[in-house]
Amino acid sequence: MPIQSVVHKELRLVATFAYGRVTLADVTAHQDRLRRDPDFHADFSQLLDATALTAADHQLDQVAYGRPFSPASRLAIVADSNYVHAIARMLLTYLDPPHSSGGVFLDRPSALRWLGLPPDIPLHAPITASFDPPLPL
Repeated sequence: MPIQSVVHKELRLVATFAYGRVTLADVTAHQDRLRRDPDFHADFSQLLDATALTAADHQLDQVAYGRPFSPASRLAIVADSNYVHAIARMLLTYLDPPHSSGGVFLDRPSALRWLGLPPDIPLHAPITASFDPPLPL
């Protein structure tokens, strides 16, 4: 799965990790999984770590349309490359109504601080048998 999340109910946070090439089908399946998660609440904040994202094969307007979070939630996207940073900025413009509580950050501690959380919280991606880490460049 190129997108995986961990719901941290006690922090009111969904930590999401995107790996490799992500398609619209991947995003839609992930959004459906979140909606079915009994610990998920639409008003939780989301940390989207896209530092391992290499390509996005989907329309950003469709991604924004299906987002299961409420407009009141906060979205912090970690993007450490120019490519991912540009995609993240475009995604924020598609959120309806415009997501006034969204930001793009170069590192996870900055994103966590912006979400009002300690910057050293150990948030680890769930590793599954289907996960293939991206090859180093």
